[in-house]
Amino acid sequence: MILSWKAVLLMTVRSFLKSALGRGNPLVLSAAGFTLLLAVVLFAGSLFSRPSSNVPDISIASQEETEDVMSRAARLLESGDATSAVLALRAHLVDNPDDAAAREMLQVALEQTPPTVTPPPSTPSGDDSQDDANSDMGYVDAVASIESLLPSELPGYRAGVPAVSSSDADKSFDPVEIETSRAVRRVLFSVHDRGSVENAQRFLTDVSEVVYPSEGEYLDVGVVRAYWGTDGEREATVAFVRGRYAFELVVGSVREVTPELKNLALSLAAYFEATR
Repeated sequence: MILSWKAVLLMTVRSFLKSALGRGNPLVLSAAGFTLLLAVVLFAGSLFSRPSSNVPDISIASQEETEDVMSRAARLLESGDATSAVLALRAHLVDNPDDAAAREMLQVALEQTPPTVTPPPSTPSGDDSQDDANSDMGYVDAVASIESLLPSELPGYRAGVPAVSSSDADKSFDPVEIETSRAVRRVLFSVHDRGSVENAQRFLTDVSEVVYPSEGEYLDVGVVRAYWGTDGEREATVAFVRGRYAFELVVGSVREVTPELKNLALSLAAYFEATR
């Protein structure tokens, strides 16, 4: 029978203590023996707790995963399947929001998504239509800082470093509360300057509705009509349009998407100032 290092260590120390107790004051030697035992156990524990050289390097695994996603997305783009490339890259960026190369390829994929034949949600007519147009006036022209359209903070979440370009901005948030972290991996807020109202609407119909088709429906979030949908597995989105801008929230779930996660996503989307 092969004994573990802990068992061998304990037997050795016990033998030492038994020998020592037979030669002197039991009380004094018991205290000394206990101190010695504790010191030896702590020292040996530190040695045996050192990581093995066989443990894979996390950074290397992450790099390999990134290269795999990029290669797969490139093959999809070459085959003309830009929508699947968007899905793969977006899923990767939820957990790796600082991957600049994947973000650049995502922009290429978005530009190659084919026009949809599905008409966008109908807009009200008459005075209501004019009211909607007036309410979007602040989003018709380009803003000085597209990052300003993202939430600066999120209660119960730790903000990541924003990724900003001239036309897009992303900001991730990680849950800090234990209960939330059991359901949510990460939350990603994004805003895309599509240049026009028509192109912004296309983002919803060509990207959001296609990449997240499961359970798809339009719901009210504040003053906007937003699209809710999931990828059928562990990611969900809430997306809407204001003027030339497409706003997108992607929630990465620890497990499958649940009704509770849907309620959470809708409440988080309300942190976009554009929903007010």
